[in-house]
Amino acid sequence: MSNYQIAIGIIIVMLLVLLLVLFCVILVRLHINKITKYQREIHQQDLDFQKTITQSIMESQDEVRNQIASDLHDDVGQKITILNLGIENMKLDHPEFGYALEELTGSLMQISDSVRSTSHRLYSQFSEGDSLVTRIQNDVEYLSRKTLIKIKFDHPENEISNIPDNYWHILFRMYQEIVNNAIRHSRANHIEISICYQPKFILKISDNGKGFSQEKVKPGIGIINLKKRAEIINFDFIMTSAPGKGTITQIEEK
Repeated sequence: MSNYQIAIGIIIVMLLVLLLVLFCVILVRLHINKITKYQREIHQQDLDFQKTITQSIMESQDEVRNQIASDLHDDVGQKITILNLGIENMKLDHPEFGYALEELTGSLMQISDSVRSTSHRLYSQFSEGDSLVTRIQNDVEYLSRKTLIKIKFDHPENEISNIPDNYWHILFRMYQEIVNNAIRHSRANHIEISICYQPKFILKISDNGKGFSQEKVKPGIGIINLKKRAEIINFDFIMTSAPGKGTITQIEEK
């Protein structure tokens, strides 16, 4: 066998080995891609499942809120009215206790107002076609009458957005939770709310309250739930705060 034939044989063997190695690399690469795709599908299924569970929890919460609101308005409200009528009759029968009974009547009226306020804010039903701006406007007007906090709401005249209609209710509930936290915990006397639609949707809520250290204070259940709600609709939930500098919260489209 000549040197030429030996060289050709070596080249052929090397090519075969190279092809075999290349084939193995391709197989491994395809296998890795298949595993990666499978992992992504599993991860997406897990995310979808979590979103479904969270959505179901939110719907259940709304049903419970509506039931509590209805019970407060109908049952408790009715009992307060009956009790108030009884006190009025006692005033006629025992005028000597008029002053004490008058104070009791005043306390009952305060309780009645509180029950109505609570049931009003718990109830999640809105007029068909109400936009997020309309809902927030109505809520701001209501809070302005019931609290001493100055609330300012800025929004564009035209609401132009590609956000699905079923997201608006989630956004409104998030707005309510943030404002409720500011009213209850921040000691703020001024809250500003703003909405913009371009270049992307942003709902911003800021207060001039006491603020808190984000390094020292761990997120509570309320903040965790707000983040989960934002994830459901593929939004970002951003909160910034510092002691003595109030809190700014943004819910924005990704």
